[in-house]
Amino acid sequence: MQRFNDGYFGQPRRRSQPANHEIRIPARRPNYGQSGWPYDRSEGQAHIRQEAPTTASRPPASEAHQSETASAEANKWKEKYTRLYAERENERKRIEKLYAQQAAHQHERLLRDMLPMADNLARALEHSDGNDTGLVEGMKLTMKAFAATLTKYGVTPIEAEGQRFDPNWHEAIGAIPHPTLPPGTIIRVEETGYRLGDKLLRPARVFVVAG
Repeated sequence: MQRFNDGYFGQPRRRSQPANHEIRIPARRPNYGQSGWPYDRSEGQAHIRQEAPTTASRPPASEAHQSETASAEANKWKEKYTRLYAERENERKRIEKLYAQQAAHQHERLLRDMLPMADNLARALEHSDGNDTGLVEGMKLTMKAFAATLTKYGVTPIEAEGQRFDPNWHEAIGAIPHPTLPPGTIIRVEETGYRLGDKLLRPARVFVVAG
């Protein structure tokens, strides 16, 4: 059997060709750290030759967007507060108006219920025979005090006799012919009417001259 001592496959080995036992080591690649950037390990220390860009070195491009977002959020809450405040004020005014109307209605009702007392005193004075002067004087004083109380609360009687009939203040319950007075003139008052300020509290029930 042929021995291969002189070269590969029987060919003589050239003197310039390295022996088979020599190992060629490839060139070392740069060392990369965890960040992926090469390090220089000269002088026994490792330092970064080129630093990666950090957040601090980036331009604050998002600050304007954040400011606009905060301003929009503030305007949103301001608009919501203004709307809720307006609704609350409208509700408060509505309730105050309702309470005022109810109080005025109760006030008018109370005064209207007191008017029959004045009617009864007036009828009693008209039908008195004058024999008991003390009783008559007492009824007159009572009538006067009662009228003063009504005036204190803004209630005044409506002047009707001899006036032209006005449906806003008078209620006609009959017509009587008269030779001299023009038609529509109030000739007799059956029940005195009252007003509360400029508002009708009770119309005067009257007889008018027939036309």
